[in-house]
Amino acid sequence: MLGTAYNIWVTDHNGLYPMSVGTNMGGTLEFVATGEVFRHFQAMSDELGQVSRVLLCPTDTRRQAKEFGPGFSNANISYFAGVDARADRPQMFLAGDRNITNGMPLKNGFLLLTTISDAGWTHELHNGKGNVLLSDGSVQGWYTLNLRTGIQNTDVATNRLAIP
Repeated sequence: MLGTAYNIWVTDHNGLYPMSVGTNMGGTLEFVATGEVFRHFQAMSDELGQVSRVLLCPTDTRRQAKEFGPGFSNANISYFAGVDARADRPQMFLAGDRNITNGMPLKNGFLLLTTISDAGWTHELHNGKGNVLLSDGSVQGWYTLNLRTGIQNTDVATNRLAIP
């Protein structure tokens, strides 16, 4: 569902994801640096069909939001947003489980994954594995080794993931 919403949004916005489009055009570019990850998903509320519950993994203990309006926040989502993802780079990380880590503290709400980082998954959601939505629309269920290979395949030096 989330991949479909992104695909519809990008089709309607000249090949750009919400994180690359200014708020005056319905995007969230100005929110990228704020740590308000929920804004990127909120921008796609029409594409998601006003169903905010799709943003909460069934294994997550966070509280479910009833709607995308007042009260919707980072506390209601289970997924990171790959703020530099591009539709023309099909292997970039667009979204994924928030239990991703590189063993370092977040920097201003961002997890910075490099090709040499010790990326992996915490046991918080899926017992040491996780899911990643790639820009090509596919969802990959990965263990740590696959995740590290996936980072290499993005063909960028650093992947900035906004973590809720």
